Order: sequence, then structure tokens, then C-alpha cells
Amino acid sequence: MAADKAPAPTGTTELPVDGFLPAFVSWPHARSWPQPTLVAAHGAGDYAESHCELWRHLLAARGVVLCLRGRAIGKAAEGRGYYFPDHFSLRHEALAAIGALEQRHADLADTQRLVYAGYSQGAQMGMLMLLDRGALAPQLLLVEGGAGDWSSNSASMFAHSGGEGVALVCGTPGCHRRAQVAATRLEAVGVAARVHYVPGGGHTYLGAMVPEVAAAFAELTQGDPRWGRTSP
Repeated sequence: MAADKAPAPTGTTELPVDGFLPAFVSWPHARSWPQPTLVAAHGAGDYAESHCELWRHLLAARGVVLCLRGRAIGKAAEGRGYYFPDHFSLRHEALAAIGALEQRHADLADTQRLVYAGYSQGAQMGMLMLLDRGALAPQLLLVEGGAGDWSSNSASMFAHSGGEGVALVCGTPGCHRRAQVAATRLEAVGVAARVHYVPGGGHTYLGAMVPEVAAAFAELTQGDPRWGRTSP
């Protein structure tokens, strides 16, 4: 008689990633599997755990959240957070982590048509690493970063590689100005772009920024039935 299928993981677990520190995976209390996947990358000096917590709160019982770790700033015992050296390093880590998730949990995590969510450094470097990989992550959610790097050429590259939508969430005036220019360039090549601005929100993804991050995600995924209801 066949063995019973192992239950899905719960809470947040570590995922070994060859060549990198383990990633974190936040699992939903879902009724059906596999679940779609969101890949999250933090800012310099930040922690993957906090992003897993935020996205689990926003997604509730939907979606697998894969949180990239990066490298420790200084010695791990110093508690100075983590960072991504450059977008090439982030790309290698992201692809390795996605591959590890596919290998270990192919029956639980749907890694096709990912949503990529980055904050600050994770947004800027994530945008750069995915310009020619739009089919892997057609939807980008960039918080306080990545807005100033959208030239007409980079927008075209993302569109031609399969990119479909970009949400730019800003809490500072500079980000907002750059995001408006970026959105015009993205829309010109057929990529749906939306700017979400929280005056006085600041350079963060927390506090008053959270409702706008949630709204941006809902807009990005509204045509994807895999995500369903996304608010807690």
C-alpha cells in the first residue's frame, strides 16, 4: 500500500541553497496545492525574516513566499543585517533558491510566472537582474528602489523577454518623481505600470506603506486566478 503523502510544511522554514546562505520559505495554511510563489528580496542591512513576515500577513492563506538571505554585513554575530553585493550575485542566489525550491517542493510551490517583490537594494538590483527574464517573473513590485533605472531600452528589454507589469511603491518625493518617468517609459512599450505614492511614508516598506504595498500586489495579480483573495 502506498505511503501517506507527507503533510505540507507550516510556518517559516529554512531552505538550503547551494553556494549561499539558506533562504527562508513562508508556507500558507492552504487547502490546495501547489501554490503560486512570490520571491522577496530585502534592502541593505535588512533581514529576510521581516519580509517573510510582511508577505505572509498580506497574503494570508495564499502563496508560497521565498525570501532571499544575501550575505551578512561583517560577522554574523555583529547583527548588522544582510546585503546583496550586486545584481549578478542576487541573480545567482535567486536562481539557485528557485531551483532548490523546485527540487524539494515541486508538488507544493508553483514557480512558473513568479511575482518578484524587492525593497530598496532588493528592488534596484532585482529590477536589473530580471530585465532579460521577464518570462520568469512577469510581475515586479518595487518598493523605494528600482524606479530610476528604467530607460527606454531597459523597458523594451523587459517587455520583449516576457515582462507584463511593474508596480512602483514610493514613500519619498525622489522615488515618486523617478517612478512617474519610469511608468511612462514602461507603458510606452506595453508593460502595465502603476505608481503608488504615500506622501511622508519614508524610505521603508512598513507603517503607512503597507496598505499601498498590498494594493500594488492586488493590481499586479488581479488577472492571475492562482492568487485569489490576497488581503488578510
